Amino acid sequence: NGSFGHANESDSVHSTSDFLATGHPASVIIHAVSAIAEMQSGSGAELINAVVLAYDIGSRTVSATGGLKRMERQHGIYAGSFHSIGAAFGCSRLLHLDQTRTLHAAGLALNMGINGYTFYAEKRHMSKALNEGQSASAAVTGALLASMGLEATDDVFEGRGGVIPSWGERGREGELARELGSEYAIMGSNFKFYCAGYPIHSAIEAALLLRQEHGFAVSDISRIRATLPEYPASVVRDRGMPTISLQHMVGAALVAG
Repeated sequence: NGSFGHANESDSVHSTSDFLATGHPASVIIHAVSAIAEMQSGSGAELINAVVLAYDIGSRTVSATGGLKRMERQHGIYAGSFHSIGAAFGCSRLLHLDQTRTLHAAGLALNMGINGYTFYAEKRHMSKALNEGQSASAAVTGALLASMGLEATDDVFEGRGGVIPSWGERGREGELARELGSEYAIMGSNFKFYCAGYPIHSAIEAALLLRQEHGFAVSDISRIRATLPEYPASVVRDRGMPTISLQHMVGAALVAG
């Protein structure tokens, strides 16, 4: 389910002024937590509580590492896979695990769910969806194994080999607990209105708005120039998979409306 959640580019993204861009938390968190909630016959309130917790932990973990861009360039790791830690916390909440077993679940999830950045070299961007699903699966597996007594590190954040010593950005350690319990990371979710890579949306909106205001036909267009910040542009410029190619999706939007 986590893989399907990202495969057709209909998932959400997470990027606010308070948290660095953290990837696609919903693909990992919603499906992992929903699976455990279903297994436990959890209530809607319990599901929402676990999802909110998972967003808080996952987003703060990514933010403490310096975000997607830094993790890619300095470590070759997809920081969005750290949402497996948050999802493990959410699953553990639904399984009523104590503090120690919750941390074991997070440690197990991290070891099983971390992904590299090789998917950006793909021509058709297929395995990234699998990566998102793998992180969701890691969270579920880690929580279930921890509930059965399997142990891992009990300090996945600051212990030896943990997130902060291995990948943390100096000076951002406090992000792990900053305003935890008063500022909810899930409020920074940005949902997609089109099945397209998120950096493409603003260009689609601009193109459709211009056509609506000026009433031109596709045949009237001789050239389109879209300007994006450097990093988002690198994600969607001339990609081989249509739904994450800015050129293809803006053209399709103008033709199909």
